[in-house]
Amino acid sequence: MLAITYQIHLDEPAIFAALEGDPNSAVTYPYIPGSVIRGMIIGRFIQSQRTQNKHFELEANGQYSHLFFSPQTRYLNAYPLIKGKRSLPVPTTWMIPKYKTSDEASLHIADTAYASKQENGNKASKLKSLSGFTVVENGKAYVYKPKTTINVHTARARKDAGEQQIFRYKALADGQTFVGAILCETEDDAKRLCKLLQDTEQILLGGSRTAGYGHATISEVQIDSNWSELTSNITTNVVLTFLSDTLLRDEHGTYIPTSKTLQAYLNQMGIACEVEPISIKTTWVGGFNRKWG
Repeated sequence: MLAITYQIHLDEPAIFAALEGDPNSAVTYPYIPGSVIRGMIIGRFIQSQRTQNKHFELEANGQYSHLFFSPQTRYLNAYPLIKGKRSLPVPTTWMIPKYKTSDEASLHIADTAYASKQENGNKASKLKSLSGFTVVENGKAYVYKPKTTINVHTARARKDAGEQQIFRYKALADGQTFVGAILCETEDDAKRLCKLLQDTEQILLGGSRTAGYGHATISEVQIDSNWSELTSNITTNVVLTFLSDTLLRDEHGTYIPTSKTLQAYLNQMGIACEVEPISIKTTWVGGFNRKWG
């Protein structure tokens, strides 16, 4: 797989707001969404084009649309750097003893994906789910939960003290490093996007950038012609784990995140299989882009 990999170091706290909280608060995702990286690169690309044509506009169906609005180019989420490697989200099937805490130095992790329903039922009262991001080496899983910081701000622009508002932000703490990847189909596309990243050392990401949030540094930008998230041995029984939020729609266009909908998708791809749900969790996602829809 042809990919561009890079590291982002947070020089300031950063907010990548999730859909939760009241209007005067923001809670960040525990990672840097790929859509944020794409938006940043779009801005840099437009700037570079306007040095030659000051009236340049990026069209959704134009000459360069495949770089940003097509499955030909995919911007993966940037996940925490652990032991020098790009980590992945902890599977929802990973469990730890109920009365243990995830910050203990050493824990036994039970993976319920490989156990029978009866075994999982018997253990359910003794286990609890584990969260965060992980890198597995030599049979050991190193788990990390991104650090966050909570800041409270007051809107001082209002003259009437009764009209002042308080804003509460839960942001990713500064000093952390995340690793991202951009998947490309051609070397020309990879080289073009790689150069944009290499020419972009200091960036601003996320929300509230004028209030001391979002300053970051990009480094370790390189093209890997044989990149993969991890290596796996495919057998008769396969465990499918989503590495990012996934939208599943039925034949009517309705969003239905069920095992039957997933099986229909796999069958359409020519994969004859029967999907047995082990752990399915849902969340609300959303956003709006007034330019490209």
